[in-house]
Amino acid sequence: MERNKLPTNIFFALFAIPIPISIASWLGTIMSLASIGSIDWANANETIQAVVALIAMLAAGTYLVSYVIAFKATRKNGSRYWLSFLPVWHIIAIIVLMGLWSWANRALAA
Repeated sequence: MERNKLPTNIFFALFAIPIPISIASWLGTIMSLASIGSIDWANANETIQAVVALIAMLAAGTYLVSYVIAFKATRKNGSRYWLSFLPVWHIIAIIVLMGLWSWANRALAA
């Protein structure tokens, strides 16, 4: 293994860790969609909570897609560039969305 590829390999190995969580999130999203009919869409608070939760779960479930895109692009070009860091930005977006979901549950449930 070339010395300059070692950081890239470590990077992708570390960012592969959330993949099982992403797959489990898809299952949770599908189960949540089954209960979407019980939401009172006329109630703005419930609607906002449901939409934020669904977006957060979909974002968590699509992590594998961004990982594969970044991995393929990095391997194809043989170097690191902006698309290589797509998993990092995806994780940051997931954290922000999960925080927004948590806030919506606390602030709007009252």
